[in-house]
Amino acid sequence: MKNEDKLLDAIGMIDEELIPEMPKAKESAAPVKHKKTGKSRKAFWIEIGIAAAAVILVVAIALPKVLYKKKNRAVKAEAVYPEMAKCPEAVSPVLRGDDYDPDAYREQYEKWWASREEFRNQPEGYADGFKKFLEKSTGTFAEEAEDKNFVYSPLSLYLCMCMVAEAADGNTRQEILDLLGVSDIETLRTASKALFLANYVDDGAGKCLLANSIWMSDHFEYKNDTVERIATEYLASVFSGDPEDEKYVEEFRNWLNRQTDGLLTDYVDDLGMDPNLLLMVASTINYSGKWEMRFHEDETKPGTFHAPTGDVTCDFMNMEYEKFYCCTGDGYTAIELPVSGNGKMRLILPDQGTSVQELMKEGDFIGFLNDNHPHNDPFYEAMVDLSLPKFDVSYKNDMIDELRKLGIKDAFDENRGNFGSITDQGPNDKIYVKQVEQDVRVMIDEEGVKGAAITIAMAVAQCAPSDKYTFVFDRPFIFEVFSDTGAPLFVGVVNDPTA
Repeated sequence: MKNEDKLLDAIGMIDEELIPEMPKAKESAAPVKHKKTGKSRKAFWIEIGIAAAAVILVVAIALPKVLYKKKNRAVKAEAVYPEMAKCPEAVSPVLRGDDYDPDAYREQYEKWWASREEFRNQPEGYADGFKKFLEKSTGTFAEEAEDKNFVYSPLSLYLCMCMVAEAADGNTRQEILDLLGVSDIETLRTASKALFLANYVDDGAGKCLLANSIWMSDHFEYKNDTVERIATEYLASVFSGDPEDEKYVEEFRNWLNRQTDGLLTDYVDDLGMDPNLLLMVASTINYSGKWEMRFHEDETKPGTFHAPTGDVTCDFMNMEYEKFYCCTGDGYTAIELPVSGNGKMRLILPDQGTSVQELMKEGDFIGFLNDNHPHNDPFYEAMVDLSLPKFDVSYKNDMIDELRKLGIKDAFDENRGNFGSITDQGPNDKIYVKQVEQDVRVMIDEEGVKGAAITIAMAVAQCAPSDKYTFVFDRPFIFEVFSDTGAPLFVGVVNDPTA
């Protein structure tokens, strides 16, 4: 049974007109001209429910279905993601309180655990490239901090650049692959999808929702096989429209806001599309979770925070004599706060007299920062009195300068950018990445932590104008006359047209 058939079986009742057969292989290789969409309409997500018995199909059905464009629709393909089995506490009152049913709880727990394990069960070594990327990039981007708040999403940037690599070719692609820590595009495809699924959480207790999309222009022809590959291998929704049409731009903004629950609206509202847009790729993360040990609001007190620019007063959450994993390093101490069913938050406090900037320049510290320490080594359990300021930190970063430092050159050069994988690029066509930026927001309070990230990369095409000539036959000239077969019938010279 094909993946598409499995998908249809899993979806059940749905408008069949929305899910036509996939194009044949020989047809998909040919470029196709995308006509203008006119009035666009909001894209929608097809949501599917998966029984625990079908959890083995997670990877197979977590693929977008390519849709042919319908009238007044900008969407070309919609990413379809499976639902995770819900954690017992999020399902039904029958599992809680006076109506608690231990058998029902155990059954739901087994479904939930099997679902989570299936998402985590990815090919061995799938994150190796991402780890190499972290080693190269974290310190470079962290240098932006100085005396300002700073926040960066390496996973969002990584997934975004994966799609850029797929659209690129030649040395342009190779430079991106080198930064992403993989040897070839096939390895990147496998790693990108595995990273996506392994980090995807939507079980009712916490969430880490990832989403990718690409946005094309009606003004260019695209290679269907590459577009379909981005949709399937990178689980991306695909849109097409006129970048100068405000309705299409609004569709783009709405998609970003939906994926991030509107946490980055101020940033999204300022986003636009270049009239010469060839391709916009976007990767988003929407994360939230509750502390395993929550802070009590009545213990939150105002206190003084010694900022580099001077002391400020803010609310501190407080907790006394609780057990956490902690560690001590060269110039810092660290603590990890577990998030219920959804990872953890690590907090690192520089020693007195040591600045954040100094730590960030230490190679050993960057190695510590990038290591998840799944077995809690070098962390150990200790009793802790904790006082932590509530915060809501956001940061917008234009990333091109940092990416140049990290070795990506050609993609940002209008004379060397090669994006022949996504469109036929002539020798005089100047295609390059004009914009790579990320906006991230992270906030914590007594209940838990929330975070959202948007990373976008925009490639533009500045086609060279056609050569222009002016002919004035006011002096002797040569002429030829050819037959239908191309044979020259006459060849002559005109020295005096009046003779």
